[in-house]
Amino acid sequence: MPATDRKLRVFLCHASQDKPVVRELYQRLLAEGWIDPWLDEEKLLAGQKWEIEISQKVRDADIVLVCLSGSSVTKEGYVQKEIKLALDIANEKPEESIYIIPVRLEECNVPLRLRELHWIDLFKDMGFDKLKKSLVTRAENVGVNHKYRKNLDNSLGFLVNYASTLRENYNTRTEWANSSFEWIINLPAIQKGKVGKLLFERWCSEKGIHFEKINDSVSDFVINGFKFSIKFSTLWVEGSYKFQQIRKSGYDFVVCFGISPEDAHCWVIDRSSLGKYMKFIAEDRSGYETMWLAINPHENDAWVSEFGGNLEKAYQVLKRSIS
Repeated sequence: MPATDRKLRVFLCHASQDKPVVRELYQRLLAEGWIDPWLDEEKLLAGQKWEIEISQKVRDADIVLVCLSGSSVTKEGYVQKEIKLALDIANEKPEESIYIIPVRLEECNVPLRLRELHWIDLFKDMGFDKLKKSLVTRAENVGVNHKYRKNLDNSLGFLVNYASTLRENYNTRTEWANSSFEWIINLPAIQKGKVGKLLFERWCSEKGIHFEKINDSVSDFVINGFKFSIKFSTLWVEGSYKFQQIRKSGYDFVVCFGISPEDAHCWVIDRSSLGKYMKFIAEDRSGYETMWLAINPHENDAWVSEFGGNLEKAYQVLKRSIS
């Protein structure tokens, strides 16, 4: 199909709880220059009938990105209506067309009605690049020139403007401004995890808990013959820690260690209790079932509180666990 000057129309279907992550995705798509992403908070005008406008934008879209998380897949409401509308429209298009792309923002179940579609794990390495590849294919199918860029793309002005749009996502966490832990939140994920483990190990040493490091793909060290897997998180904007890639087996206890601007929290959870209260629903690259565990240190579920909270309580749980 001959290329046109218009941009690829991309509708972002998401749950309100995922707005911070979806907002960042919107900015990355916008920066490509040839993509016109549609996000309600950016495009809806005061006085418009939002339900009618959203339905029309889904119909007008070249492609719909269904953003999935633990929140969106279980939430009832308009997001489910958007997904149903997109699926109905997809049935009107040629079978080989790429119209709906499920985009996982975190480890979560993909709804049954979307499982026949290949999904993208945006939170993993190269996730955005894989998404972009599908968008390029769709652009070529509908005649959009994906090599098109604004004149400002190659100028310092463009970078300055785009950096300003990203600033609110990265630099407005003022609660960290005077924290001794501020430098940690800007580290790459792998380095952040290593620092978290070092902090926890040092804390154990100060408490007189002797451990042996082990070379294991799941567990990190052994105490009194028990294997421990360490998961680390800084406090997210919404007030929760999110401990990622917890496997179903290969350890006796998982330690969820979190750092907030002015505090630290810890939970020591035995594997059987974790399996009792939580579901392992996703597979990592090695084919293992994994899960994410979100804990709000001030509003955590009742079952979590018995495994720790503040550092002193976690210390008592850890002592009981290894005795």
